[in-house]
Amino acid sequence: MPVRARLGYLATHLALPLLWHFLLAGGLIYVITAVVAAVPWPGERRQPPAAKPRRLPLPHGALLWVGVVALCASLGEGAVADWSALFLLDATAASTAQSTLGYAIFSTAMVITRLIGAGLILRLGTTTATRLAGLSAALGVALAVLSGTLYPVLAGFFLMGIGYALVMPLAFSRAANDPELPPGAAIASVATLGYGGMLLGPPLIGFAASVITLHYAFALLGVLSLCIVLRAGALAPPTAEP
Repeated sequence: MPVRARLGYLATHLALPLLWHFLLAGGLIYVITAVVAAVPWPGERRQPPAAKPRRLPLPHGALLWVGVVALCASLGEGAVADWSALFLLDATAASTAQSTLGYAIFSTAMVITRLIGAGLILRLGTTTATRLAGLSAALGVALAVLSGTLYPVLAGFFLMGIGYALVMPLAFSRAANDPELPPGAAIASVATLGYGGMLLGPPLIGFAASVITLHYAFALLGVLSLCIVLRAGALAPPTAEP
């Protein structure tokens, strides 16, 4: 179980006040960051300041669909990260402590899938792996939305974690091998949409929840997962057939 999810479960199980939870977590992160930043890493050299970009690095051409697929995955990932606990409270009879397990299960599935992902991609190919990833995410959303009990919903989050895990790495890999743009510019353009989805996902789900309830707002993630299935060929290497 990832450390962040484990600490969240521990804090709610011990009924730790929110202020102390944030103070302790923030202090721990500050100490770790300060120590790591002070380490003189081997081969580290001071780089000249980079030139300011002339425009917002949005993807275009073939990379546009790569960015859209990454956006669909990151929207789902961001939504699960911020809303899974409330979803479990709303859709099941989960306790406050149990509600933290949703993101823990989701994150665990992502870690496992990324550890074995290279072998899966080599065996299945990029396009097939992406389609199966989208299908897994869509099935997970359906299981979470249509089931009203804790364990099936957790199984749905697990399938969503499997589905979202490979999409972003494959999108960045495709961008790095783009024949028209340098790797840095291509990756930056895809990251604009990809990581933008992490920021947009939670407020979009929150807005939708205010209109159609959180339970049904999560169904929108299933639509995005099907978009991944339909545009999976966009992540294939430029020299390979989708």
